[in-house]
Amino acid sequence: MIRRDRDLVPNRKSGTDRSQWIQGALIALVVAFFVRLAVHALIVFPLSISSPDMEPTYPAGSSPYFLQIFDPAGLTRGDVVLLTHPEHPDQHMIRRIAALPGEQVQIHARRLFVNNKPLESEWERRIAAELRYPGEPLHSGSLRRDFAGPVIVPDGQIYVLADNRVHALDSRQLGPLPLESVQAVLWK
Repeated sequence: MIRRDRDLVPNRKSGTDRSQWIQGALIALVVAFFVRLAVHALIVFPLSISSPDMEPTYPAGSSPYFLQIFDPAGLTRGDVVLLTHPEHPDQHMIRRIAALPGEQVQIHARRLFVNNKPLESEWERRIAAELRYPGEPLHSGSLRRDFAGPVIVPDGQIYVLADNRVHALDSRQLGPLPLESVQAVLWK
């Protein structure tokens, strides 16, 4: 029978040495730091939103996480994406996918229609309820803000809109954007 109440290695100090414990904790912290850096550089990263373009959903100053690894064929209507700005390639913009390749999209009196049906998604209802447009829908001046299309989205492209449609630049002015311009998708 083996006795478990005594150490089988003679002259070993009992307990863990404090310096070994500190060394182990420091190694764990350094490994955790580098794992976090690798995850942020290769997989998911926080992005501080500096403009009001995605308000009310993502106000300026918020920091949602974006996935860099995604399947472009898996993008769906309503996904929030990080895009390379088509007119300024060194800049990025965050927009919501409103229509996919082959779909017809239009805005009539501030209401979004996809394939001739009003879009009745949760995010569209929330945006419509919280946005404060000045006055009635405009038929001149900011025609592209309140009325746009109809546009059939070409293959390999998407139609994107900002949640804050009063002041933001999106596919109403830029037209459909290439799928290759999508750099990341919001992590849900």
